[in-house]
Amino acid sequence: MSRSSTVPTRAHQDLAIAWYRRIRRAQHDHGRAAGTARRWATIWTVGGLGLGVLAGGSYVADLLDLDVGLRPALSASLAVVGVVATAVPSLTDLGGSRARHERASRDFGRIRRELAITALDAELSDVARYKALQNLKTQMDAVALASPNIPDRLWKKSLDQDDYFPPEFGHWRAR
Repeated sequence: MSRSSTVPTRAHQDLAIAWYRRIRRAQHDHGRAAGTARRWATIWTVGGLGLGVLAGGSYVADLLDLDVGLRPALSASLAVVGVVATAVPSLTDLGGSRARHERASRDFGRIRRELAITALDAELSDVARYKALQNLKTQMDAVALASPNIPDRLWKKSLDQDDYFPPEFGHWRAR
C-alpha cells in the first residue's frame, strides 16, 4: 500500500465488486424472505378469520334451526381450526422473522450504498480506500452475524446473479 495514487488498484476494484455483489444478493434475498413471511402471516390470519366467520355463521344458523344434525360439530370444528390458523403466525414468529429480515435488508442496503460511494470517490488514496474497505468489512460482518439465515430456497434462486456488474462501477470497466 505504498502507492499514493488516487486510482483504485485492480485488487481493490475486484474486491469491491465481489463485496457489492454479495451485499446486493443478501439485501435482495432478505427482502424476499421478509415478503414471504409477511405473505404467509397474512394467509394464515385471513384464513383463520374466514374459518371463524364460517363457524360463527354456522352457529347462528344452529340457533335458528331446531333440526341441526351435524352442524354443531362442524361449527365447533371450524371454530377450533380457525383459532389454530389465526395463532400460527404468532406461534411460528412470522412477524418477528419478517421484521428481522427487513432490518437485515435495510442494513445491507446501507452498506451497499456506502461501498458504492467509496468506489466512486476518485479522491481517495489507496490507503484511505483500504481503510474504508476495512470499515465496510467490519460492518458487513456485524450485520451478517445479527441477521437471520436466508431460507435455502431463496438463496439458491439468486445464485445465477453472481455475474452482475454494478452500474456504479461502470467507470472501472474501461481499464
